[in-house]
Amino acid sequence: MTAAPVLSIRDLVVEMPGHPPVRALEGLSLDVAAGELACLVGESGSGKSTTALAVMGLLPAGARVAGSIRLAGEEILGAPEPRLRALRASTVGMAFQEPMTALNPVMTCGAQVEEVFAIHGIGGHGFGGGAERRRRALAAFAEVGLVDAARIARSYPHQLSGGQRQRVVIAMALALRPVLFVADEPTTALDVTTQAQILALIRSIRRERGMGVLFVTHDFGVVADIADSVAVLKAGRLVEQGPATTVLDRPTAPYTRALIAAIPRLEPPATPRADPPPPVLLSVEGLTKIYRDRRGFRRTTVVGAEDVSFAVRHGQTLGIVGESGSGKSTVARCVARLVAPDAGRILLDGADLAALGGAALKQFRRRVQIVFQDPYRSLDPRQTVAEALMEGRPTTASRAPRRGRGPRIASSWCGSAPRRSTAIRSNSPAASASGSASPVRSRWSRRC
Repeated sequence: MTAAPVLSIRDLVVEMPGHPPVRALEGLSLDVAAGELACLVGESGSGKSTTALAVMGLLPAGARVAGSIRLAGEEILGAPEPRLRALRASTVGMAFQEPMTALNPVMTCGAQVEEVFAIHGIGGHGFGGGAERRRRALAAFAEVGLVDAARIARSYPHQLSGGQRQRVVIAMALALRPVLFVADEPTTALDVTTQAQILALIRSIRRERGMGVLFVTHDFGVVADIADSVAVLKAGRLVEQGPATTVLDRPTAPYTRALIAAIPRLEPPATPRADPPPPVLLSVEGLTKIYRDRRGFRRTTVVGAEDVSFAVRHGQTLGIVGESGSGKSTVARCVARLVAPDAGRILLDGADLAALGGAALKQFRRRVQIVFQDPYRSLDPRQTVAEALMEGRPTTASRAPRRGRGPRIASSWCGSAPRRSTAIRSNSPAASASGSASPVRSRWSRRC
C-alpha cells in the first residue's frame, strides 16, 4: 500500500483580487511524497509562487481559492489563521527567493531563528528558556553548514554574503523539522558555485530527514540536477507532469519543449569578423577600488577591485564573470561612477570619467546606465512605476508628486513625509518585546 503524500493538491483554483480579478491558477493537481523532490517549473507569471504561497496559507487578502490542499493528510484550505500559524515551520517550512527581503534587517540572524522557537512555545517563558532557544538556533545554523555559528547569530542580514543569508533562511524554515519544505527559487540570485552548494545542502537534508520538497524554479539546469519529478505550469495551468527523466528527455507538450530549447548554451554565438575592427568605446586601465571602514579603533580594508583593465568596442558585449565578492559589481559601479575609483582610468570615447565631478559627472550619467540585480530593491516602493520613469526623464523639472498609496515608511515617526532614504519598521514580536528602538528608527528620530 502506497503511503499518503505529505502534500496533495486537487483542482486548485486561485483568483487574485483586481479590476478585473486575475485567475492565477486553474485546476492544479499535484502530489509530493515523503522523501520526494518535486520541481514546479514555468515562466514568470505562470503561477509557481502562487502555488507555494497557497500551500503556506500566505495568499493576499481578498484572494478567492477553491479546490483542496491537504498537508500531511489535513485539509488546510479554509483552516483558521491560528491553525495555519501552528502548521508553519512545524509541518511545512518555506525558503523565499530573496533572503534580504525575507529576513528582518533590524534583527540579528540568531534572534530571527530564536523567534521561530519562541512562537511555537519551545523553551518556554521561564528561566533558561532563552538559553535553550539560543542553543537550538546555533544547532540549526550548524546543520545547514554555517561555520562560526556564533558569529552568524550575532550578525545582521546585511553583514552576511548571499549564500550565508540563504542558509539562514533555510535554517529558519527547517528548524522545527517539518515534513514538507517549500523552496521558492532559492538559488536565483546566487552565483553558480554558491548555487551548487545550496542545492547540495537541500539534497543532503532531504535524504537525512526523508521530507518532501516542493522546489519552485524556472531553471531547467537546476531541474536536471535535483528533481525526482517535474510539473510544468503555463499561465496557471498544468501542461505536463511526470518523472524528471521522462519530462526532460521526452517532453510531450510543445511549451515544455520550447522551455528546454531556450536553455542557454555554453557555446558562444558565431560573430562575423569586422575588418577593420570597430573603434574602442570604453577603455578601463588599471582600475582599483579599496573599501575602508573605521569603527572606533578598528579599521577594516577590503580590496573590491585591483588593477583591472579591459576594453569594449562599439557594438560589442563584454561579460564579466566571477564568484560573489570577486569584484564584478564594484567594477560596474565604478564604470557608472556610482562609486569613485581609487586608481586607474575609465575612458569613454577618450574622456576620463574617473576625473569627472559636479555638473560634468551629472551630464555623463545620461550616457551610461546600469540595471541592478534585484529590481524590487532598486525601485522606490513609494512610487508608481510611471512616477519612477518620469523622475528619470531629463525634461522633468521636479519630482513627481506622491500619491500616498504606497507603504507608509517612517512617516509616523516624524509627522511628515520621509526623506529619500527608505526605512523599514519591524513589527516582529521579538522587536516589540525588547522595548528598545531599532537602529533604523533611531536614525529617523534624530532627523526629526
